[in-house]
Amino acid sequence: MRVWKIAPGKYASNWEEALEKGQIFIGWPQMGDLSQYKSQEDLVDYYQEEYEVLHNPINNSFTLWGFTHLIQPGDVVIANKGGKSIVGIGKVTGEYEYMPEGNPEFPNVRKVDWVITQEIPLTKKQFPNKTLAEVSVDRLESIRTNAFKKVPNIGPIWKELFETTTGPNDGHPESKTSTDFFSEFWEFTKSRGFSFDRELIVRFATSLMSKPFLILSGISGTGKTKIAQLFAEFMTQQTPKRPNEVSSGILNFEYELKPYNFSYTRLMIPTAIVKQLEQLELDFSEGETVTIRYGNATEEALIKRQGGTVRLGFRKGLASWVSNHFKIDDVVYIQIQNDGTDWEFSVQPYTGQASVPQQYAFLSVRPDWLDHRGLLGGYNPLTETYQVSEMLKILLRAQRALEHPFFVILDEMNLAKVEYYFSDFLSCLESRLFKDGTLQQEAIQLHQADAEVEQGLSFVDEDGSVYQIPKSIKIPHNLYFIGTVNVDETTYMFSPKVLDRAHVIECNTIDFASYRQEVASSIQRRYEPRLSYTEKVEFFTMLGEFHKALYAKTFLRGNTVDRLQSAFVSADSL
Repeated sequence: MRVWKIAPGKYASNWEEALEKGQIFIGWPQMGDLSQYKSQEDLVDYYQEEYEVLHNPINNSFTLWGFTHLIQPGDVVIANKGGKSIVGIGKVTGEYEYMPEGNPEFPNVRKVDWVITQEIPLTKKQFPNKTLAEVSVDRLESIRTNAFKKVPNIGPIWKELFETTTGPNDGHPESKTSTDFFSEFWEFTKSRGFSFDRELIVRFATSLMSKPFLILSGISGTGKTKIAQLFAEFMTQQTPKRPNEVSSGILNFEYELKPYNFSYTRLMIPTAIVKQLEQLELDFSEGETVTIRYGNATEEALIKRQGGTVRLGFRKGLASWVSNHFKIDDVVYIQIQNDGTDWEFSVQPYTGQASVPQQYAFLSVRPDWLDHRGLLGGYNPLTETYQVSEMLKILLRAQRALEHPFFVILDEMNLAKVEYYFSDFLSCLESRLFKDGTLQQEAIQLHQADAEVEQGLSFVDEDGSVYQIPKSIKIPHNLYFIGTVNVDETTYMFSPKVLDRAHVIECNTIDFASYRQEVASSIQRRYEPRLSYTEKVEFFTMLGEFHKALYAKTFLRGNTVDRLQSAFVSADSL
């Protein structure tokens, strides 16, 4: 028996209907009968076509596939209201049913016997912002503590519901999925003409799964750089690049609202957007009048260059709409059409706007790196511009696609002193802790430009996406660092504080006999993927949990404590 959380509509808006009918249901009516899809890949293909998106919808595809195929009669369902409240707990009593005649907006149904129907507030956030997610054993224990305080005489009911519960990661290392994952990556490396010991393949992947920083150390020629590159390629979704949006007449971008947008009712247009609009022969020095559409309203606004910035002023209607629908640090989605004269503001991304950008960066460390500017670029206060680096690009990309893994490969990591150029990253990684259901950490300072100048700092990515450059940035939880290290007279040694924050794998042996055999047998070998991109990501990220177990210290609970003690005893005997 497994435990699932399912949101009965946004903020449990459909809970009364679910309780009355003895059901739990999900939407996406355009997908039709979910049982028609023979594989998760088929489901993803249809979803992308139907909703006109380029990215792989990991959360939504997992919800649709999991609701249809993974949930089984006898499983427990927790109906949540946001992240910190439960409105009902019940047991699944039926198979998946497609019932568009019931509620056309929520046609995908399972019957549920709702046993606990009293609302249970939680002391901290327990549920991710997903429609469907499996509830881990440690999270269930926290829910149990809150339930026993709130619901009288719940003991026997709880025992009947949960006495045979298993968590999503029980037996994870020995599961069929793990075997498939490691074997598939091994086959992938062979198809590229490389020979790695399978034990190294497993150690490499599991090291990254348990900690986001891995160092590969050893002599030259052992494949340290190649295994890192191959794994990043293996875990990357291949998505077509979007056409140049300026030439197609449409420009989409996201804008993060700051305090001055509300107090001064204006918007500083990012420099990257200004440059693209100027290609359409718009002259902002004298001012350009444009049409602004928002909600169901339309009005005109003036865009004009003042000093070093180009500003769009809000009239009363737009200012009121922004104040009613957004707060500071929220993102407004903007679409520009008709040669730059038609602007539409929206609370939702435009169809096809979201796509997964390039998911890894390969950085060759330079000996002259003395601080983080070698990695993150720098701000020039004279020109009021920011020199954007590949590292900063991958950080911003990862922030925008938090359900996908991103990778940074630092090649020849110790050609410069790691404690100099990577110290801010080490401190931020070390500062991470799990508090009130969220991952918290310190941020890296990027610049100190004032608020108006900051709004103009931006860059346009290869796929046309526009990113603003904030004053500071936190390391996204879905970003992994892989460093390669050679130890010779041209490099620096690591200090203990660097090694304490990373997993280290030594690569010092080469099996030439096996290499010759593997290369000879793989010349004609083709790689035939058995796992979809979604399945690989779900396994590698622990169903989207990433390194929560590390920062929440869940590995110190349950039977893992005994296993750790056994490992410590074994280590002491060495």
